[in-house]
Amino acid sequence: MGKISLYVLLILIYLGLAKSLKTDEKRMTINGIDELKSSASLLRPPTSVLLLDSYSEGLFLKTYILRLRLVRVFSGTKDITIKTSKEFFEANKGNIGMSIFRLDEGAPSPETLPLPPGSYFLGHFTFGSWRLINSGQRIWKFHRSYRDLPEVLGWGKWRPTKTFYKKIILHKEQQLPFYGHNDEFGTEGTITKKNIRRIAEARIFKREDFLPHLKNLFSLPGNQHE
Repeated sequence: MGKISLYVLLILIYLGLAKSLKTDEKRMTINGIDELKSSASLLRPPTSVLLLDSYSEGLFLKTYILRLRLVRVFSGTKDITIKTSKEFFEANKGNIGMSIFRLDEGAPSPETLPLPPGSYFLGHFTFGSWRLINSGQRIWKFHRSYRDLPEVLGWGKWRPTKTFYKKIILHKEQQLPFYGHNDEFGTEGTITKKNIRRIAEARIFKREDFLPHLKNLFSLPGNQHE
């Protein structure tokens, strides 16, 4: 009976520690792209939605979490954390750092094709213009009023060229996701990894960290010396 009691105690501690790592933050539930489309209170045009992070919580009954950045140039950028369905979570595993939703003023429906962050703003001369640089290429430069957008969008020092923009247009016409000429964007993209700070690693309960702690906590004096 002593061993059974110990096992029960270990399980209770395990579950208790796992629960302690969960946040009490209140989150809205958006189970898929259709529910995101209907979130009119959040998505006032023009808005571009970036996926900042994705992770799951819970040991047995998992809760699927997405962190989103709502880039709303006229009403302020806002980061939110939502609960979502396993299907929507899985569908976006490779889309960290990407724009997964864009809502334009006067458009009949939003765009939901995964594209590099900031795709919505390119070519919109309200926000910036193409500037010729020494290499002979044209790069996008935001107007002074929107100079903070490269940081908000996770560009770092990277700037899109007009060739890059034309590639976006082509992928939109073909309805094919675009992760950059060399897959610089998305979960494994070099630009994404450099400029988007993920918090998932700090929120996931790591079994390998827990078991050694239990072993030390419950080791019997007689077992410490052979």
